[in-house]
Amino acid sequence: MSRKLARILIAMPALVFGSMHLFRANEMLQWVPEFLPFKLILVYFSGAVLVFCSLLLTFNKMPRLAALVLSLVVMIIAISVYIPGVLAHNQTHLMLFIKDVAIAAAYYYIYLFSED
Repeated sequence: MSRKLARILIAMPALVFGSMHLFRANEMLQWVPEFLPFKLILVYFSGAVLVFCSLLLTFNKMPRLAALVLSLVVMIIAISVYIPGVLAHNQTHLMLFIKDVAIAAAYYYIYLFSED
């Protein structure tokens, strides 16, 4: 598999998820924890960051920075959205949390071993 194809494939989840934040913001609001203020702004902002960084990664522009930001954003989302459910013994939230941790780890791996 070529590096270009690998970059596209690893950036795809962030591009799709970020696009969902931007184009289906009202549906995404249900996932924002109650304790967070400015929920709609957070949805749009996180969506814009996910889309922007996924495009940077796809086109190999500042891939280390893009991967680090993606790793952090995905982990922040996973912790704030799924940990309350995990603590309440919700199996679905546990599986979604583990999936997001794996995706964040892949982005962090790119950060560690990619060359700008």
